[in-house]
Amino acid sequence: YGYLEYAHPESNVDLRLGRQYVFEGLAADSVDGLRVKGDMTPYLTFSLYGGLPVSLDSEHGRDGDLLYGGRIAHHLGSHYEVGVSYKKLENDDFDEEEKVAFDLSFALPGGVTFDGFSSRNRLTNEWAEHAYEMGIRLGEVLLRPSYNEIDYGAFFNSGATSVAPFAILVAKEETLKTLGGDILWQPPSGFEFGARFKSCEYDLSGDTSSYSALLATWRGE
Repeated sequence: YGYLEYAHPESNVDLRLGRQYVFEGLAADSVDGLRVKGDMTPYLTFSLYGGLPVSLDSEHGRDGDLLYGGRIAHHLGSHYEVGVSYKKLENDDFDEEEKVAFDLSFALPGGVTFDGFSSRNRLTNEWAEHAYEMGIRLGEVLLRPSYNEIDYGAFFNSGATSVAPFAILVAKEETLKTLGGDILWQPPSGFEFGARFKSCEYDLSGDTSSYSALLATWRGE
């Protein structure tokens, strides 16, 4: 991995050219190409990227391989941010992956936070993922309820970037729903005590399972 980077001295525009990791909304990929990000206004940010996907092999050449996408987001300081992102992957001129996603983050009064992410597979026209979590501060106690849902048939694919361990779930178009949360006690002593619960349910097979755990960690001062 190696790239050239330029940051404008009087603005928030940043450019990278070369082999790099891209983490922009939907993207969590390695790419040989260009990434540009910056501010459009004091409340609006953008990011764009494009190039050759490193994850694909070159057995049939690289002429038809392409990865590109971007994200645009509106924010008000640290109070909230709402974003929309897009990603498309082409392998030998074949549409391997195309998704759009919505993400949000809110810091509400009273120490309440809310974060969410949903993605939709444009090739199958199905929702691929939903992931939402709240944080509720009650003095030294932090509550973190969460909900996750994954449609394996829409989340993964059966092409060159398919994930072998999930092949059966993809073929069955299984959906996993997970409901859970953490309860953490964070006293001034620096220790952290908590409990964690998670319940999982598969739609088609009907399998259900629950997990719980007790936590004790040292946060340090």
